[in-house]
Amino acid sequence: METERNTENNTQCNYYELLGISESATQQEILVAYQKAKKTYSAENKALSSVFTLEEATQLRTLIEEAYEVLSNNTYRNIYERRVLASTYQKVDLS
Repeated sequence: METERNTENNTQCNYYELLGISESATQQEILVAYQKAKKTYSAENKALSSVFTLEEATQLRTLIEEAYEVLSNNTYRNIYERRVLASTYQKVDLS
C-alpha cells in the first residue's frame, strides 16, 4: 500500500505541523488547511522562487499531498498516528 509506505518513510515529517493544524483537527479543517497550503506552495506562486529551489518546492508540494492523503482517510490517519507519532513520543526523555 503506497500511503502506508509513505507514513513509514516520513518519520521526520509531522503532517499536522506541515498543514498547520492540531492532531484533533476535523476532516473539514484538514481540507481547508490542505487547500490553503496547496495554494500557498503552488508552482504558480512566483514568490516561492526566492525562498525555495525548484526541487525543494516540489518536495514540499509532494509532502503536502501526502499529508492530505493520509490525514483525510481515517484508516491511513490511524496508521500514521500509531506508527509515526507514537515513535516520536517515545523519544521524549522525561527523566
